[in-house]
Amino acid sequence: MENNLSSFPIEEEINFIDYLNVIYKYRKVLISIFFFTTFLTFVVSLSMPKIYEAFTTILPPTKNQGNLLSKVLSQSSFGNLASLSGIGDSKDHHISILKSRNIAERIIKKYGLIDYFKLKSKEEAKNMEVAVITLKNATSINQEKEGLIVVKVQLKNPELASDIANAYIQELQNYLQNSSLSIQKTNRIFIKEQLDKTLENLKQAEDSLRGFQEKNKTISLNTEIEEAIKAAAELKAHIATIEVQLGVMKSYVSTDHPEFEKKQLEIVQLKKQLSQMEFGNGNPHYYKKNISESGLTIIPFKELPAVGLNLMRLKRNVMIQEMIYKLLQEEYEKAKILEASEVTKIEILDKAIPPTKKIKPKIKLNVLLSGFLSIFMGIFLAFFLEYLEKQGINISNITLLFRKEVR
Repeated sequence: MENNLSSFPIEEEINFIDYLNVIYKYRKVLISIFFFTTFLTFVVSLSMPKIYEAFTTILPPTKNQGNLLSKVLSQSSFGNLASLSGIGDSKDHHISILKSRNIAERIIKKYGLIDYFKLKSKEEAKNMEVAVITLKNATSINQEKEGLIVVKVQLKNPELASDIANAYIQELQNYLQNSSLSIQKTNRIFIKEQLDKTLENLKQAEDSLRGFQEKNKTISLNTEIEEAIKAAAELKAHIATIEVQLGVMKSYVSTDHPEFEKKQLEIVQLKKQLSQMEFGNGNPHYYKKNISESGLTIIPFKELPAVGLNLMRLKRNVMIQEMIYKLLQEEYEKAKILEASEVTKIEILDKAIPPTKKIKPKIKLNVLLSGFLSIFMGIFLAFFLEYLEKQGINISNITLLFRKEVR
């Protein structure tokens, strides 16, 4: 039993020695394969075109850049629109923009890459399609853990590689600036149009009131009616404010958006209240009850004498236009600040410069890898030849290729 156990390591040792003998036996095959493969790899690597890599590193705007603007807007009646417009949004889509086809096509046209890539198809669209794919294959856009975005471009021309890497950042800056201004500028213009319209309405209302008072010098309204006019004017101004908000919101959301529908419903309710204040609702106790809760004990406006009713309406119209104008003036100033401050500035940490050292081909690495793989190939071939020999197959013709005698 002990003899049997002791024989196992001897057998393993003998097998290992046999393996070494096979390798030694076909050593010339291994050496020939090694030198042939490494030499061929060296020659091919030298003949390959040199590829240079240029890169640029940027620090994209953080979400804190828009927080101040959000605080400014939150103090106004348009505060909730800041969230709809994406101000202060933490989601960063800069990489998606950089990888977009739109940016790629702009760069291709700017630097004439269709000719550089030697694309000669008769179809211009096909040339552009191939150029976009080729450019994307030569470009690497990644975000590091620190939040930095690195754009790398690999081309045969080092100057062109650096120019394209920088062009990506410039195109990103242009896109962010134009998309930002297109929204904020539209909103500012819209508010300015409403402001000018309100100013014109205010002038007309003041002229109408002045003319009415000059014609009816003895007409005046008591304090309770004056207070009711002010309350109605505030209600009307509130309605006009929400209508302006809806106009601004159309730049961000569709009309079936929950927030948009909520605003529309709010207008309906406010108009209902205003109608009840002006005309009542058929229930004399309803109006008296609701007005008395606010400290007023007057009848609906429609029950005033004709001259008093006209005076009330003219005064109310002036108050409404004054309130709306004041509100829009504040919002217009905020819109101008938002438009000027919303231009997104990208901080470039490392601008791309023409590289002086090629990144491809890596001759040393290629030769080492090919030599390493050739050794495994040679060992496999040696054992395969040994197997054929044991099977009685004549392998002399094969070994003659390596100028080696089998025996």
